[in-house]
Amino acid sequence: MDSERRPGRPAGRGSGTITSDGCPVEIYAALPPHGEADIVHAALPAGAAVLDLGCGPGRIADPLVALGHRVVAVDDSPGMLAYLQAAEPVHSTIETLQLPERFDGVVLAGVLINTFDPAQRSRFLRAAVRHMTPDATLVLQRHAPGWAEAVTPSVWNDGPVALELKDVVRHGDGLVSATLVHTLGELVEEQDFTARVLDDTQLAAVLRDAGLVFDRVLTHDQCWVSAHLPR
Repeated sequence: MDSERRPGRPAGRGSGTITSDGCPVEIYAALPPHGEADIVHAALPAGAAVLDLGCGPGRIADPLVALGHRVVAVDDSPGMLAYLQAAEPVHSTIETLQLPERFDGVVLAGVLINTFDPAQRSRFLRAAVRHMTPDATLVLQRHAPGWAEAVTPSVWNDGPVALELKDVVRHGDGLVSATLVHTLGELVEEQDFTARVLDDTQLAAVLRDAGLVFDRVLTHDQCWVSAHLPR
């Protein structure tokens, strides 16, 4: 362990609206897309009905609608849902979601799979499973294998948002805590988080425990993968 900082649930603080898991709403809405919707679109059949779990301001959900999909977008933040323009909003936590519909594709982005809490990870995946058709594809975004060893304090810009990753602590076994500072004009907001990195073998085991089968890596950076139900 590099420091006495302990792993913990995400928490945010600052001058804008903060979600229950520490995400800055106005700043997230200002972040530009980076082709995430195209990655999801390529992994799904044309016109697939899609469920976006933890959709945020719709950076994936709304472009998927433009690509020909019907998208139901779920978030527990009314502030995030208010930014949706085309997807159908549902105000709910991921874990408690109970919709009557089943979907051809389910998206779990935002590296939610890398929560440090294995029980929460299981609840996320089980929510996905109970909303999948038998032939559905689950598309996941994760921290790439090796991120825990490679990540260092850094500063960069993402569109109009200035970002600083600081206070990086490696706890061992792929577990990392850090603080991400977001700055947009006069808005300055900090988010503390702890992430557990999962390599392909570990991810396959986690998926199997949830009743899923690891399918394939979708991108060269290994951050996007797909899974499906047993067939």
